[in-house]
Amino acid sequence: LVRLKSEERLLEQKIASAEFKAAQIAHDKASGDDKTILAAKLDAAKARLELAEFRVSQTILNAPFDGEVRDLPGQGTIAVGESVLEGEPVMRMIDPSELWVEIPVDRTQVKAGDSVSVPVDGADATGTIQAITEATGEFQKLQDLFQSVAIAKVLFDNGSGQLKPGQAVRSDMIPRHPIAEVPLSAIRNTGNAETERMVQIIRDGFVRNIPIQVLGQIGPTHVYVSARFTSSDELIASSSEPVPDGSWVRSLLDVPASLQSESGNESSNARNSVPPVPGGTPLPKASRSKF
Repeated sequence: LVRLKSEERLLEQKIASAEFKAAQIAHDKASGDDKTILAAKLDAAKARLELAEFRVSQTILNAPFDGEVRDLPGQGTIAVGESVLEGEPVMRMIDPSELWVEIPVDRTQVKAGDSVSVPVDGADATGTIQAITEATGEFQKLQDLFQSVAIAKVLFDNGSGQLKPGQAVRSDMIPRHPIAEVPLSAIRNTGNAETERMVQIIRDGFVRNIPIQVLGQIGPTHVYVSARFTSSDELIASSSEPVPDGSWVRSLLDVPASLQSESGNESSNARNSVPPVPGGTPLPKASRSKF
């Protein structure tokens, strides 16, 4: 993976190798007590050579397993000739045969060892929960939306190489659209299996059916939902009759001045009338609340 500058270490190894050869020759030619003394010197020379060889080996960093080399996050690649400090990270290495991800989960619904299906770049991948820990960091914000949030470390067997590091992983507990607090009475069924729940809003004077993702409930009457809301949308909390999608509506507060009485109050007709839609069909009166 990495080869450090090693000229000095190689010279030390060369010197130690020569000293060992000299000690070996002297030992082989000696006899008697001299041979015993030179044997000790030979052992010392051999140890110095082994130490020099070890220091040379420390200038080469080999991979501990088969895998892929990755840059350090936010640092890029270490350039040739660049100085590094001892212990300083210079790259990442991953084993692509086993990939993992941390996702938020409902602690009451899953446990370690469970198999879970996770959307990865639009396709489902099955993994095994290795551990469940408390929600920390950015996941703590989800505790306002759900009752029991935890973090699951999910491991994927990727021997086939189908998954790639860095692919996007989706979680149903991470909203993708703006969040609003709405009364439970405002939520309706769509009749569509792909978008089971919706709310009705008034946008630019027209009623719109907006599919929603239901999040955590707030007490007995309200719930958090996520949908493609805009800042000017008005929620229809309730209506006396069903209001079709696309219906045109106008607030009773927007009645012309000519319909008001001389005292400045609305006339009885203005208070009780409902603005017509194109075609003359009156709309039911609706209760609206601002996001």
